[in-house]
Amino acid sequence: MEQAVSQLKGVGPKRAQQLEKLGILTVQDLIRFVPAGYRDMRIKTPVADLQEGQTAAVLARVEHISKVSRIPGRHFSMVRIRIEDDSGRIDAVYFNQPYITNVLKEDEWYVFYGKVGRYRSSLVLQNPEFLLPEKAESEAMTPLYHLTQGISQKTMRALVRAALESGPMPQETLDPDFCARHGLSGLQDALRMMHAPRDDEDVRRAARRLSFEELLDFQIAMMIRRRERMSMRLEKMMRVDWDAVQRMTDSLPYDLTGAQKRTIHEILEDMGGTVPMNRLVQGDVGSGKTVVAAAAILAAACAGRQSIMMAPTEILARQHQRSLEGILGPFDIKVGILTGSLTRTERKVALEKIISGEWQVIVGTHALFSTDVVYRDLGLVITDEQHRFGVEQRSAAEQKGEMPHTLVMSATPIPRSLALVLYADLDISVIDELPPGRKPVNTRIVQQSKRESMYGYLAQRTRLGEKCYVVCPLVDESEAIEAKSAEEVYDELRVLLPDCRIGLLHGKMPEKEKQEQIRAFADGRIMILVSTTVVEVGMDIPEATVMVVENAERFGLAQLHQLRGRVGRNDKECWCFLVKGGRDREEERLSVMVHSSDGFEIAQRDLMIRGPGQILGTSQSGTINSDVIRLIQDPGMVRETREAALELVQREDAQARKIIYNALKTIDLKTKRIVMN
Repeated sequence: MEQAVSQLKGVGPKRAQQLEKLGILTVQDLIRFVPAGYRDMRIKTPVADLQEGQTAAVLARVEHISKVSRIPGRHFSMVRIRIEDDSGRIDAVYFNQPYITNVLKEDEWYVFYGKVGRYRSSLVLQNPEFLLPEKAESEAMTPLYHLTQGISQKTMRALVRAALESGPMPQETLDPDFCARHGLSGLQDALRMMHAPRDDEDVRRAARRLSFEELLDFQIAMMIRRRERMSMRLEKMMRVDWDAVQRMTDSLPYDLTGAQKRTIHEILEDMGGTVPMNRLVQGDVGSGKTVVAAAAILAAACAGRQSIMMAPTEILARQHQRSLEGILGPFDIKVGILTGSLTRTERKVALEKIISGEWQVIVGTHALFSTDVVYRDLGLVITDEQHRFGVEQRSAAEQKGEMPHTLVMSATPIPRSLALVLYADLDISVIDELPPGRKPVNTRIVQQSKRESMYGYLAQRTRLGEKCYVVCPLVDESEAIEAKSAEEVYDELRVLLPDCRIGLLHGKMPEKEKQEQIRAFADGRIMILVSTTVVEVGMDIPEATVMVVENAERFGLAQLHQLRGRVGRNDKECWCFLVKGGRDREEERLSVMVHSSDGFEIAQRDLMIRGPGQILGTSQSGTINSDVIRLIQDPGMVRETREAALELVQREDAQARKIIYNALKTIDLKTKRIVMN
């Protein structure tokens, strides 16, 4: 049995609780806690060469230490440290760290390491770490960990060192022949190199071993899951009414694309088979996934079965409800909704209509699989925006019925290499065509100096009856981050465009207030909607022709593509303006959006630039550790681990069975811990 982390010297009850927030329950969890990166102090950057967004080491003298200042009206204190080298001067800015004035000394030289940001129009080093030059040389490559409140980098490094010294170390899970064949280091060597690398080669070797095993475990688990699913046989097969689905598609005011027809055919073939369907439908923004889902729902309803459609937000759930009512209403299919914001009375009525079968399809959020929700005969589970749901959440919904068919809808294009890993247990359909007549959205990068004239153009468009989105990265102003907030821009535009009807929408607002703002935008009482990324999915306002994204450099390309997809839903000329917040190095990355409207191409570029952890988010319960997969440098590793997993699953010898057993145990253990937390 693994040793609890509380048994480690220096870890009391409070520290153990802090570590638990990071998913660390045992000493071995601590040993396997992957660094988020490394502080590399071997290469020093002159002050004059620093650029915004860069993380750098600077050898500089402390010229002046300011007094601790309080930010009026905020819970912030700030210390400015003026540092200089032969090339120039820059301020190191520390927020909420007043003790810095007692640690640093004027006229002393230090190596400062941190991110270059911008504060009140000047470049600054944000909360940099610092070491004396001789100390920096001895700690050239130092691990940097994800932290939680109450644990510093220094504390985490000390805890990891103590765990490595006290052991016991994790036992090897792969046999020597397998490691040699795939060029992998031993597990214990890799873990030591990961936490205390001598050079880049140590980091590469450790990352390859740990990433390879992480991917291999997941590939094996998905293949076993797929094999088990394929061995299942439905006791009650679903008779698919192909004619009813044809009548539905014929009733639409537009023709389906070839890709939509192909995908519907694949889904209906699955639903009429002897094995429960488990299919992923990938499609770009505007490719028509909702119609495909409606065809599956109609097929289930004609067979006397209920369907549920699970969305990550209430905004998206209500949008799906409206869309499905429009498509399925003429066929007497009742569409209900179940979300956490319903009143007690509304929820009681909803539960009665679900259990009676009056509602043939129920759209909702996580509330769909609450313990008190009982379905009459659940035959189809559809999850939308699957990258925001974990495997465990999907399974919870599936368990509401007896082996229901499962359809996963991804509105965020995922590169095929990544989809083959994340969805190895699913059959995959790709809707790779857009409906005819859909125009690409014109995209431009806008400098800060052109913001006012751009907003003047927005005012012109609203006078023509067109609507505009303005998306900001923050809800309210932050002293620590130089970026436009939704509230700040809302106040600014009310002064700049006094004749325009402007609204505000963000995730902190009560649900009823959010819905009222959306209705007001839809019916024209609001013509410019200032928002956070809450509008990224689920907003379908055909009259919207302009999308403005403030501080666009703070968003990933895939997210910008989703935001751009909120416009271009009509036959008018539509625009997306990406307002750049001063990071010159970001212009090349943002230019991808200017030159491409292909979501899969953009997602591939995003994968190369930011890694899959950032694309998918970090809440992938029961799936790959995003810290480990982020370290993958070899694009062929996905293919290599897939082939190795297939070989192991097909073999029957003792070594293969041992690797498979360890893989399944590891995945199961991670899932249980995430669920428990």
